[in-house]
Amino acid sequence: GTPTFRYSLVDGVKERYLLNPVVVDARTEITTEMLAEEGYSVMVKNEDGEWEEQTYFSKDFEKKFFSDETNRVFCETFLKNALRDPLSGEIGKSIVFCVRKDHTTRITQALNVLAEAMFPGKYNSDFAVQVVSPPEVQDGQQIAISFANNNLNGHTRFLEGYITSKTRICVTVGMMTTGYDCEDLLNIVLLRPIFSPTD
Repeated sequence: GTPTFRYSLVDGVKERYLLNPVVVDARTEITTEMLAEEGYSVMVKNEDGEWEEQTYFSKDFEKKFFSDETNRVFCETFLKNALRDPLSGEIGKSIVFCVRKDHTTRITQALNVLAEAMFPGKYNSDFAVQVVSPPEVQDGQQIAISFANNNLNGHTRFLEGYITSKTRICVTVGMMTTGYDCEDLLNIVLLRPIFSPTD
């Protein structure tokens, strides 16, 4: 009879329905400053070709302010600290939440490049896939279902006869959140500013 929104994370952990998260904080100097009250300031040329100071805050990340270096550090930190599949030893199934759709494209590409360097020839650009609504990606919902059912882009090549998705990471914005059931998910990555205890 009690509404589910009253069921807290603490209660869920205490009653062993949920797990307490283990947080890995990945920041660069830029993101640390963007999170600060003063923000991150840089000199940029305005429309008239004159230099002026521009300040960016956490809400501007991947909206007004873009940093490939920051995204690379985030991806490398994730791969270094990701929980591994206890049977195959490969990166555990993971969902990466980005700021917006174009951010998912950049992160998916970065993860696939890093995976090719770490695991040559194992994934062929299937290590990470983008899961967003059309038109960018058709059948985003089916991709999410295939991931949960361990048959997204075939099966892993790490352990013969082991049935788990070849794709290890789904990169999304808002899909695969509330109500998404993927029992063998090991990592959740939040590459966006988070202000909600629920998130």
